[in-house]
Amino acid sequence: MGEGVPKDGEKAEFEFIRAAWNENREAREWVRKEAERGNARAQMTLGGLFNRGCGVSHDKAESKKWYQMALKQYCDAATRGNADAQFELAKIYKMGEGVPRDLAKATEWYVKAGEQGHIEAQYMLLVLNHNDHPHAQGQARGKWVAAKIRRKR
Repeated sequence: MGEGVPKDGEKAEFEFIRAAWNENREAREWVRKEAERGNARAQMTLGGLFNRGCGVSHDKAESKKWYQMALKQYCDAATRGNADAQFELAKIYKMGEGVPRDLAKATEWYVKAGEQGHIEAQYMLLVLNHNDHPHAQGQARGKWVAAKIRRKR
């Protein structure tokens, strides 16, 4: 399986996580092993699975444990300037996964990632601005992002 096909670890990780949400037992086992090895994305997934009781028991304490482990890793990397971690942290705050939903903090992290050229963060700022979200800081934020995107082309 997979012979003659270039390896793509990120795509494989995405597919395993997607399969875990679709109640694939083998994928859930892979996610658990990766979470135990310190993979923050797998930790967030496992926290979500326990939070919703998706293929595992509904266990708020177990959910919180995995969410907190991932959150610490993302916070550490984000404060060191890692744009991908800043983007992931923004998504966590936007969705309220393992933390109280906080759109102001989400926007703050989207801006930090966007300033480093993270295109998905820039897009999310445009979406928040388009939806007239007050924490996206109005039209000025949307214009800033649009200008950054135009300069990158």
